Amino acid sequence: MLTQQANKTSNSYVGVRTRFLHRDERLIASTESEMPLVIEAKERTDIQFLQEFLKNNSEKLIEDAAKYGALLFRGFDIQTDKDFEDSILSINGLHGISEAFMAEHGRERVGDLKYVLHTNTIYKTGGTLYLGGFHSENYYSPDVPAYISFCCLNPSTIGGETGLVNLEKAYEGLSDGVKKKLEEKPFFVNPWLVTDIAERYKIEPKKVEEI
Repeated sequence: MLTQQANKTSNSYVGVRTRFLHRDERLIASTESEMPLVIEAKERTDIQFLQEFLKNNSEKLIEDAAKYGALLFRGFDIQTDKDFEDSILSINGLHGISEAFMAEHGRERVGDLKYVLHTNTIYKTGGTLYLGGFHSENYYSPDVPAYISFCCLNPSTIGGETGLVNLEKAYEGLSDGVKKKLEEKPFFVNPWLVTDIAERYKIEPKKVEEI
């Protein structure tokens, strides 16, 4: 009974199916039942339908992203990175980030696209559960994105999972003492030397200080 309830959701969208993940679709056993919201193709799977759907339901999609924490689109015919970029940008209210300040080495744009970036072209990141293996998605940068969109065109034969953490629930599990410390004291995340910034962007240190 619990499994049936957890997998049901009201379908307020036209032309697609919405549901939650089944327990056997989760690699790791979890008490999480509503993240992500799965939006599956129904009669139409073509890119034109997807982009029209995203544009026409932009406000509701953004609301559901906030409510459920993540949206998982399945079964749509995205063939290229360009399809992916155009589809995401068809959501009204979203604007792409072409590069992040002092981004890690290896986070490079895909081909001649402006807003699609490789996670890293130098070394493998994410996909594991060891401490530090989860993506933090630029929380250490001034350019923290409001939304992150991932696309998988060629699934790995083994591995390649993208783990998602519901930080609201993780926070609820902390002790009162730890919560109090987090709420009362700001924490220092990451430093950049003026000389490092000057070297990366090929400008004088004095100009960095002015900026």
